[in-house]
Amino acid sequence: MSEIVLDIATRQIRRMFERAVGRDISKILTELITNSDDSYRRIFESAQPQAHLKRVEYPAPIIIAFDRSKRRFAVIDHAEGMNEEEMRSKFKTYGKDSLDRSKGYRTRSLFGKGLRDVLFTQKFGQVKSIKNGIFYNCRFRWKEIDGEDRPVIDFRPPTKATAELREALQIPGNGTFVEFELNKDMRNPQPEKLAEVLTVCYMLRMINSRRDRQVVLQVRRANRPTEERDMGCCRFRGHRVRCQHGTGGGSWNDGSLRESSSLRRYG
Repeated sequence: MSEIVLDIATRQIRRMFERAVGRDISKILTELITNSDDSYRRIFESAQPQAHLKRVEYPAPIIIAFDRSKRRFAVIDHAEGMNEEEMRSKFKTYGKDSLDRSKGYRTRSLFGKGLRDVLFTQKFGQVKSIKNGIFYNCRFRWKEIDGEDRPVIDFRPPTKATAELREALQIPGNGTFVEFELNKDMRNPQPEKLAEVLTVCYMLRMINSRRDRQVVLQVRRANRPTEERDMGCCRFRGHRVRCQHGTGGGSWNDGSLRESSSLRRYG
């Protein structure tokens, strides 16, 4: 008896990644935001949470940093962070479930899959993480192997997390910084429209409505001050939205919600 090992064509691999997230920026960001939320859940639901809780702010922040001139996004949290061993375990096997459910954590258990779906479909992608004072970095790219483009992950040597690095990443303790640059087929979103979409996005309604989370959109534009908006201003109740900033609430597509989508400036 003889056997062969099936090869998967590069075109099919790319389609597999693209089918998961498509070209919808709200879905792409939702994947990464939910990963950050899951990381906080593991801290809060761990057997000994007190050892970690003192290092986590309340509400726990999830920052979406958008540099429109560079077409770059980063999703940042101050949760568990990852070392290189944890990165390799999460990212190596596509579609592998995590052990969260077996440990009793109420997460999606798909961290590595969702993140790779995003980073391998964009022009550039990387994960930076700080854990226990050490900085870890891996980059996602396509590399020609035996005449075919294949998805690969490059791991950089770990280094000490300096004060300057922490400031640049906006991570004071442990945490993760996932960055990507939009590919040429993705539209560069208008910040005001993006804020509106993320505020009422059904995939984010549970996270946006949690009082122990704070999802913030930061926008950088050329020659303008950095702008910031709290995505959690609206609390969801059934099929309606009650905005804490006084917009009066409404249905999912109610135009009155647009009042709350304006960005505020700081700095």
